[in-house]
Amino acid sequence: QELVRSIWLTVTNFAVDHTGDILFEQARYNAHRTNARLQNNKMLASKLHSVPFSAFSSKYHRRRITLLPNSTVPIHLVQLTMDGADGMRRSLPFCIEDIPLCDGGVESTSIQWQDDRPSEYFAYRKLSSNYQSEIHIIPEFVIFNGCTKNNILIRSHQGEQ
Repeated sequence: QELVRSIWLTVTNFAVDHTGDILFEQARYNAHRTNARLQNNKMLASKLHSVPFSAFSSKYHRRRITLLPNSTVPIHLVQLTMDGADGMRRSLPFCIEDIPLCDGGVESTSIQWQDDRPSEYFAYRKLSSNYQSEIHIIPEFVIFNGCTKNNILIRSHQGEQ
């Protein structure tokens, strides 16, 4: 008879990547406080980034998940790209607690890149249990109306169109 060891981890926050190409890293600075000297000094700027967090395959979510730090720790989304000095594009830093609780869709929060351009990614947060947040990163969704007679209206819970 073989013994199987099981290891259980309890984390406060984790992210579910619905896109398949996003990593997370801890932000080491506040982007709103950077100055032009820092932004122009690529060597100094590269030292301000940390190593991305590990991503794991989840059978439950059928996606990649990442274990995240405390809700008040600023983090970045990281996308691998051929652009830039280090081959990565980063979002503006944000904290998990800054993402409102919702079920996704039109209430999701838009993610901005560090150059203030909008990304094609959105985030929403769900509570999976007491004090445990799931951050979901989803791609931008586009609604196409092929009908020329009828319009499609999208309305949030607050009644905004």
